[in-house]
Amino acid sequence: MSITEQIKEFESNTKWIDDHYQELKAKYPDEYVAVWNEKVVGHGMELPSLMETLWKCYPEDYRHIPVEYISTEDVHLILKYSGIETE
Repeated sequence: MSITEQIKEFESNTKWIDDHYQELKAKYPDEYVAVWNEKVVGHGMELPSLMETLWKCYPEDYRHIPVEYISTEDVHLILKYSGIETE
């Protein structure tokens, strides 16, 4: 699989996570969820053990499988731009 194809696959899977977030939140609350080919291929409370499972099941592709923490709490991000001064 080329890098372009890998990026497209990753984007497709992350979009699937976004589109199905509420379903994932109901089924996998406060868990890490891995999605490959637009389906859940793993989930768990501990990221290291999930990554080990992905490595065992998908040795060629595990680094390209998006994993997202599905939080039951609303997360609000506050971003601060400090700017870079140039002369």
